[in-house]
Amino acid sequence: MSQIGTSEQNIIKPSMSAVPPESVKAEPIVRHLFAKVFSRSYLQGTVVLFDQGFCSIASFLTGVMVARACGDNKGEYGLYVLGLTLLLTLQFVQRCLVSIPFTVHSPHLNGRDHATYLGSTLIHHLMLSGIAALSFAILAAVVTSAGRTDCFPNLLFALAAACVFVLLRDYTRYILLAQLRVWASLQMGLAANVTTIGFLFWAYKDGWLTAPVAYFITGGCSGLPAIIMLLTRSKNFSFDKNRFIGDLRINWHFGKWTLAATGASTLGIQSIPWFVLFWYGSVSVAVFGALLSVAGIISPAILGVTTYLTPKLVHQVKTEGLATAMRKGLMMVKIMAVFAVLYIIFICALGEKIVGILYTVRYQGHLSALVIIAVGTGLGAINITLTALIRATGNPEIEFWSSGYASIVCILISISLIPMFGIVGAAMAMTGSNLAFAAITRLQKVWMTQH
Repeated sequence: MSQIGTSEQNIIKPSMSAVPPESVKAEPIVRHLFAKVFSRSYLQGTVVLFDQGFCSIASFLTGVMVARACGDNKGEYGLYVLGLTLLLTLQFVQRCLVSIPFTVHSPHLNGRDHATYLGSTLIHHLMLSGIAALSFAILAAVVTSAGRTDCFPNLLFALAAACVFVLLRDYTRYILLAQLRVWASLQMGLAANVTTIGFLFWAYKDGWLTAPVAYFITGGCSGLPAIIMLLTRSKNFSFDKNRFIGDLRINWHFGKWTLAATGASTLGIQSIPWFVLFWYGSVSVAVFGALLSVAGIISPAILGVTTYLTPKLVHQVKTEGLATAMRKGLMMVKIMAVFAVLYIIFICALGEKIVGILYTVRYQGHLSALVIIAVGTGLGAINITLTALIRATGNPEIEFWSSGYASIVCILISISLIPMFGIVGAAMAMTGSNLAFAAITRLQKVWMTQH
């Protein structure tokens, strides 16, 4: 019997060893990969990335068409770039005081409480956009009365009208994404971006595209899809005057840190074009803006990932715990770091050609500044992912202190280097700011872990 058992074992062993160990593991691995790729989470992330990609492409093409329409008058395009810094600043303020607090708090509310909170945020948004529009209109009137003869007064009037609708679209998009309604956000984004590019191209081909006209078109095409989207979901809103002030306090309690961080960040990065304007004029601002746009080809991927990442991490904190959300957030930071390295290599190889193709040869000859900006943009990709993680885990004060110190670094570098090196100095200021943010954020996280 023992011999028979031994012989059976000898027969069985070769048949088992004939199957490679890799093939035994291959099926679960493949199944796991397919499950990941086609999971709801990855599908939603892809939709948001696609949505953000169209939004960024529309903004990018707008800048290119305005620059080409201005021709040799780089100064007008420079004013368009400066106006864009003001509009972006307003978007940041609204996100801090309205959209991001809603993203963080709304998953914890249900039923009427959720609807009432949503209604309060709409009122908060309308107040903020009204104040912004009035401020632009007053500033335009002051500039006009001062005898300014270029397009700057008209640009400010255009911003007064456009900001209302651009902010409305931005608010609606964040509200939809906070509820993980990614398909609705995509529909609204496609409608707004396709019509924007269509009307801009029409104006460009017929020769009546200017910087103010670009803002009017952008505002009008942004507002209509947002209004339609809100009207179709009006039953989700509930208004309670007794809750308005309380909800405002809730948003302020969380948003004040993010707003302070945004203010600090705006004081740094968004002030760089104004420093360039002060020392070198609007023509240099135009060149710097073109370089920023070309270096910003990574923006759709960055913004798409992080726009989806913040609400996704908030939901994971609620359902899976803080540790899981932290682990997944840090994994995204590493992925973005690899992506940033590949992007910098791409800009070094083809950046100058892309500038010439898009903005004509009038904007070429600044490869060193473009590469430095690309490094800063790559660092920004990492930073914005860190920011999403910080917000989702309820530590907005980290973002504030990191942004504050980074802005101090940015301003010091700007004052020191822009007078001597011009656009290259401005590029160094941007990169230095993003490097400081990453380093200080890391130090704060280490300190919090140890204490």
